[in-house]
Amino acid sequence: YIVETSTDGGATFVPHVAAVLPLSAGGVAADSLYQYSYVLAASPRDPGRAILAWTDRRNGDPDIMMTMTSDGGATWSGPTRVNDDAVGNGVGQEMVWGAWAQDGTYALAWRDRRNAGPGQSAAFRVYASRSTDGGQTWSAPAPLFQDTTTRPSTHSVRVGAVADGTLIGFGGRFYRDDPQEGLFNRDNLGYVPMDLFLLRSMDDGRTWKGPQSLAPPLVGPAFEICHPIVELQDGRWLAPTSTWR
Repeated sequence: YIVETSTDGGATFVPHVAAVLPLSAGGVAADSLYQYSYVLAASPRDPGRAILAWTDRRNGDPDIMMTMTSDGGATWSGPTRVNDDAVGNGVGQEMVWGAWAQDGTYALAWRDRRNAGPGQSAAFRVYASRSTDGGQTWSAPAPLFQDTTTRPSTHSVRVGAVADGTLIGFGGRFYRDDPQEGLFNRDNLGYVPMDLFLLRSMDDGRTWKGPQSLAPPLVGPAFEICHPIVELQDGRWLAPTSTWR
């Protein structure tokens, strides 16, 4: 990953290498559900500090890796593995997203398959870890929330922050009533039945309330969760999604 820095408001940029990814790695069968995402975010309290997290296959299966800078992106730490399951065990973690809390805590969340079977299993969940020291150490990963539904389901959550300091998880719950049915391409309309929900943390990511179900004004067979909530200056929220039809 190349991070370019600017000290003149974007007129010029200087490139810096933040992380070097392996050219290839084996060990995991092809799976259309894996999403090799990354997220870069700057600390609101520590000038010059930022964290880059991404999905990485250097150990054979997808892991969540991160690196940090404390000098505005000029230099970066060596990569650190955040998920704590056994290295190279064939279990994937992917679709990572993170957000800074007002107190300088960084909350990182991703889709985790440590309790799932192969392929598009219904048993994977969103896990999260927190760093209170700018990315130097991380809490033990744990499920981001306990779902209230009794139906088998798969989750996807994007984590962000709003002006009052609340961390917001914007997510989708995909119902997997038929264990033989994949997540994608249900009657060529994209996904299995699903709904949208919100999670809220008022204590810098330690605990989360929800899920709170949402009723979107746009009717569609399914929505892909592609970005966290965006808050406008007038207090309105935007919930970016893409529809499948």
